[in-house]
Amino acid sequence: PFRRRQQEPSGLSGAEKWQAKRKQEQRQRALSGLQLRLRDRAKLIGTAFIIVMVLLAAGSALFYLHQQGTFVLEDITISGNSQISDLTVIAELEYLKGRGMFSFSTAEVEDKLLTAFPYLRSVYARKKLPGELEVEVVERFPVMSYINLSGVYLIDEESVVVGQLASQEVTALTNSERLIVDGFGDINAEYVYEKYLAGIDNEEERKNVKWEEVPEDQKQAALAGLRDELDIRVNNLINNNLEILSASQFADLPRVQALDAEQWQVGRPMAEDRYQYSIAIINYFADTGVTVVKLLWQSDFTAVAHLTDGRQVIFTSTTSIDEQISKLEVVRSQVDLNGVSVIDLRGEFVAVK
Repeated sequence: PFRRRQQEPSGLSGAEKWQAKRKQEQRQRALSGLQLRLRDRAKLIGTAFIIVMVLLAAGSALFYLHQQGTFVLEDITISGNSQISDLTVIAELEYLKGRGMFSFSTAEVEDKLLTAFPYLRSVYARKKLPGELEVEVVERFPVMSYINLSGVYLIDEESVVVGQLASQEVTALTNSERLIVDGFGDINAEYVYEKYLAGIDNEEERKNVKWEEVPEDQKQAALAGLRDELDIRVNNLINNNLEILSASQFADLPRVQALDAEQWQVGRPMAEDRYQYSIAIINYFADTGVTVVKLLWQSDFTAVAHLTDGRQVIFTSTTSIDEQISKLEVVRSQVDLNGVSVIDLRGEFVAVK
């Protein structure tokens, strides 16, 4: 721009002339700054316009190529898998083949596989133009088997149920039945009375029974009969599940047995407390060179570890597992365990037998 030369006003003092000149310079600097800002803004708008046009052109080109069938999914490759075959995973994604590469998202692929295969810990999908989908998976591996009345479940290190070898809906044991199975039945309980009456064929004799006068040994016999019936029922269910496990590729996993009838859902964690105690016991003995052949939860509060050296170690869920393991460490380091078959950690003091 042209600068107009201003004629200096006459009749002004030196100070007034200096102030007028200073104001004139300030106006010139302000005008120059405004011009620079306008020029920078124009450059920015121009650059943004160019970027938008490039993106629009690229998008239009991709859309055109997609419409022409240039980017169509043809190949799916799987990596990171060992338990599950490539074909099994690819079969789950077969519906995507022949579709445009931009008609589906990688998130859709990942969610689809995680839902279909609960034993996958993570899935990462990546598109590779012109027509390839790469899928990388991380699998879950079972560290123990859990056998209860309802079935056989495979559990990983995060307590997630990663597999189910058998499952059936069965009636859970009642609290009274659990007490009987655990050896804590009450000979004076109603269920023993009913069992005693069921053993009397004569109806008149049944009516005349005075329960308080029945000898204790007969009550004990009725309770023993109840326990025998429950043992048969429980053993049939457990043994059937054990046969299924023994015939599988997971037969050598540490086994945890319990008398609950919970049907654990694949892909979901099992009861946290039960898992934490079980895995802590299994891992402790593994570090000592002894394997837990079977960890039997006799009740909600008592777990018996059957070891490869023939010993049994009894734990309780009412006390910290770390505290019990510390006591066991002291016993193993300071006590001669030759001839000892049972170590009971449930009480304040350790009992050995």
